[in-house]
Amino acid sequence: MQGAAPAPTPPSDGTVTPLTIFDSSFNPNWPAWDCCGGTTPGLVEDADRGNVVEFSVGAEPTVNGFISRDAFITDENGEASPYDASAMLEDGYVTFDMQVTSLPATPDAPWLFKIESDEGATAVELNLSDSTEGVSPVAGEWQTYTFPLQTLADAGLNVSLIDVIMIFPAWGQGEGAVYRVDNVEITNGGTTTLPSLTLFTDETNLDWPLWDCCGGSTPVEVVDDEEHGVTAEFSIGATPTVMGFINRTSSGGSGSQFDASALVDDGMLQFEMKITSLPSTPDAPWLLKVESNEGATAVEVNLNTSSEGVDPVAGEWQTYTFPISTLLNAGLDVSAIDVIMIFPAWGQGEGAVYRVDNARIYAPEQESAASELTLFAENVADQWSIWDCCAGSTPTVETDDETHGSVAEFQIGSTATVMGFLADDGVSFDASHLLSEGVVRFEMKIVSNASNQDAQWLFKIESNDAGQAVELALSASQEGVEPVVGEWQTYTYTLADLLSAGLDISAIDVVMVFPSWGMGEGAVYRIDNAVIANP
Repeated sequence: MQGAAPAPTPPSDGTVTPLTIFDSSFNPNWPAWDCCGGTTPGLVEDADRGNVVEFSVGAEPTVNGFISRDAFITDENGEASPYDASAMLEDGYVTFDMQVTSLPATPDAPWLFKIESDEGATAVELNLSDSTEGVSPVAGEWQTYTFPLQTLADAGLNVSLIDVIMIFPAWGQGEGAVYRVDNVEITNGGTTTLPSLTLFTDETNLDWPLWDCCGGSTPVEVVDDEEHGVTAEFSIGATPTVMGFINRTSSGGSGSQFDASALVDDGMLQFEMKITSLPSTPDAPWLLKVESNEGATAVEVNLNTSSEGVDPVAGEWQTYTFPISTLLNAGLDVSAIDVIMIFPAWGQGEGAVYRVDNARIYAPEQESAASELTLFAENVADQWSIWDCCAGSTPTVETDDETHGSVAEFQIGSTATVMGFLADDGVSFDASHLLSEGVVRFEMKIVSNASNQDAQWLFKIESNDAGQAVELALSASQEGVEPVVGEWQTYTYTLADLLSAGLDISAIDVVMVFPSWGMGEGAVYRIDNAVIANP
């Protein structure tokens, strides 16, 4: 007798309803599950995350995960609830966080993700390193893993009846493994709209008029360069004053104070400024002051304490970014912001003329984890190429060890060059939404060192067709180590540090790794798991 035929795929009603399988507590419809080893997965408290679920593997081969089938529902409030993800097939994904606390006795055992639907009628099994992040577990470190639904469907999964998600070391190789899992979801990132405030972009926001506190002037709109167009211009005379944008009705504003409470995690106050005439006290500090609730709370900081960490330079546009969390921690009531001021220090500003543009409070669009960029993991990202700048060679994809599989290989001959990853014409990656925690990270192994032993190994990243660039030694990475021939090493640079060093992280289009220009002849090196992502 043949087995029962798979259930037909019902038509989706088009409704996108993300599923949380685990987040601090168990979903009674999706209990944590040990298939065959006899253990009972349970909640444990993680110092940073609160409750997470812990799995372990004993002497009996098993797989662990979460299941929504009648035979395994024990909570009286639970019921088998196979999940229909077809409405978000194009942009949805399965995601979870995992930390290995004890490696299995077979330490190089592959770690796998398996997802099933319709009582096992269809299933897909992948290595964790096949995730969007392209990384393998490292003992003691939390890591996010993301698998697009489209990838799973293309591999044969019926995404309309998902009923098992498993995470485990390979069958028969897992004894001794203990690992924790958190934030297990099937989602497309949600559609939450966060508040935002535009103070000035090309025209005055009438709810927030341009304002001279005390000098009697009237700030004006003036046309600057082609890129900026209409900007807000402020001028300071002999009378000490401060200037900026105000919402109070007493000064012509709407009185609708801005509540930035929802932006504390990821939001920022950001603006561009250019000084057209320095004050007669040229070394006067330039300041930002934000007030709320008719001045009940206020925070004043130097512009050089922004994320960019720079002082103004006459004649140059400069961006300044201040996280909302920083203002909150400094004592500002961020729920009732009503004045934002930018000015040279009180009494030192006479003669200053300066322009402000693109002033706003906002959170960069919170996109799905799939928006993180994997430059290379088994193959190069779509619309990017592995690239030799100047010597005419063609970098190749080669097979390395079992852990790394396919990697990008670069070789430098007698012609000086730099190498790495290049976006196609008109293509760039906007990493703004990753600013608070995001990194550029890659693994590299030198196969043959450069013949010039004095060559320094460097990382360089560019944006806007080389309009901005940052170059750093590999030893300046978070790991702080030099490459060693024959050894894979991870290198990590935070987006916040790159932004502070002058990179426009909204338009990244080149990422390079290379020995010093003109000193690299003979170098052969490989790169894998290159990403721009959250840790």
